[in-house]
Amino acid sequence: LGSFVFESKGHRWAIDLGSDSYALPEYFGKKRFTYYRLRNIGHNTLTFDDDNIGEKANSSLYDVACTDSDGDVTATANLTAAYEPSHIKHVSRKLSISHSMKTLSIVDSIDYGSSQAKEMTWSMHTYASIDIDKTTSTVELSQGKERLSIAVDKAGTRCPGLEISSEDIELKPPQESTTGMRKLMLKASAKTCTSIAVNIQL
Repeated sequence: LGSFVFESKGHRWAIDLGSDSYALPEYFGKKRFTYYRLRNIGHNTLTFDDDNIGEKANSSLYDVACTDSDGDVTATANLTAAYEPSHIKHVSRKLSISHSMKTLSIVDSIDYGSSQAKEMTWSMHTYASIDIDKTTSTVELSQGKERLSIAVDKAGTRCPGLEISSEDIELKPPQESTTGMRKLMLKASAKTCTSIAVNIQL
């Protein structure tokens, strides 16, 4: 829940991997959540301490709005039920996309309540090359001649010690190949990280 994709100028920049082969051993049984695509770590969403989301969780949209005929479109999803295994009190994700389709803003708000979660991870999967500038908290993605920038909005982020990193995702058989896939991650200590605002812009 909460995963997103982003396409522009002929490229898909943020990719959702979808499901894997139903023929995998115990795909609907005990091994189901050992497979990468069936865990929230395999999608463009939040993870707490590598916990998986609730198996029967669902979410609802609210505050869906368009400011005017040429304005941004925004929607907020209540993701709280997804994080019941981590005992998070409340999680929401607000997405805003510009009329030009060139800017996507993502704001995650977290109330930990009595949760004992220690680490929060924000993830985005892509086939683009990733260049991270840790001094400015910005990332440049490239595919062919096209470029896309990702920046942490410091004004809307309350997340001390936030670290930006990336890793190659190479799944081993019998899982479906992910050759060339990379994952961009923002990580921070839980409890103190209560809001993350990210702007994705061409």
